[in-house]
Amino acid sequence: MVARAASWLLLSVAGCAAPAAPPERAPAATFDVDRCDLERVRGLVGEPATAATGKRAQELSGAAMLRWIRPGEPVTSEYMTSRLTIDVDARGRIRGFRCG
Repeated sequence: MVARAASWLLLSVAGCAAPAAPPERAPAATFDVDRCDLERVRGLVGEPATAATGKRAQELSGAAMLRWIRPGEPVTSEYMTSRLTIDVDARGRIRGFRCG
């Protein structure tokens, strides 16, 4: 009986222990929540609209997100300071960039 009471007591105390801290997240490498530098991507205007070019544009601008807009595509109107928007022409070439 004493052994049973002692084990119950240990279990109830163990349940009160503080939970382990969550693992730390690694900091974002090159992206900033409020960054979108258009000056660094202007040289990509006229380049083919490929995944590689998009990745390069995102890295150069420092934007956290990337969005492609092709002719005739519907576009949402929310403004996000850390998003680089790439406008593409009908030939599949980059027409321009904007933040938001």
